[in-house]
This record gives sequence, structure tokens and C-alpha cells, in this order.
Amino acid sequence: MKIISVILSSALMVTPIAAAPIAQAQPAEITQTFPALAGVNLSESQIAELAQIRFQARSQVDAIVSSEQQQSFFNTLQSGEGLRAAISAANLSEAQRTQVRSILRESRQEASQVLTPAQKQQLLQNIRAQLMGQN
Repeated sequence: MKIISVILSSALMVTPIAAAPIAQAQPAEITQTFPALAGVNLSESQIAELAQIRFQARSQVDAIVSSEQQQSFFNTLQSGEGLRAAISAANLSEAQRTQVRSILRESRQEASQVLTPAQKQQLLQNIRAQLMGQN
């Protein structure tokens, strides 16, 4: 289940916060944030909860990371260099890294609690399929 946590927390950093109100979050927005949730049947309340978790985490991270660091992160990501390269390009201080890790750890725990055991199993299958497709 650790891989689920990694995917959930990584997605929180990567996806920009949508301008739409959280209560009106759509399944497509959630699967944009969490691609491995594609095909997982989520209730409206789960979608709203995941959108709220995403919003809170991004707001907290945005308060820690400068706009220049954010821009470096997204530019590197958009160039196709991958998440690790994007995180490196942001050039976070050790204190920032510690704070961001803490935020992401908390948010992935919250996001994981939103899913039922059957949904977690489907998510794990989706992640495995995605990883197999990358090889």
C-alpha cells in the first residue's frame, strides 16, 4: 500500500489547484490529480473530500515554496523530465523539504482514508498497470 501513498502525495504536488469551488469538483478533475483513480467508482462525497485534501495540501505547500521555486518545478515537469527532476529543480531548502514531506504525508494519509478497501484494491491494480506500461 506504500505505493498508493506515494502516488497520492505526488499527485497533490503536481496538479494545479482548480478555480472551481471544491464542492463542485468533478470526477475528471480528481482523475487529473490522481490518474490511477481512473475507473474507480467514487461517490460525490469522496470526490469532494479528495478535492478538499488537494486544496488544503497545495495551499500549505504554496505558503512554504516561493513562486520562483514553483515555476521551476512546473517548467521542469512540463518539459517531460519527470517528478524527481522537477522536485530537484525547485531547489528546496532542507527546512522546506521537511515541511513539504510532512504536509504530503498527512494529506496522503487523509486521501487513503477516503477510499474503501475495494477502491484501494482497484487503485493498486491501476498503479500496477501503469507501471507495467512504463517498462
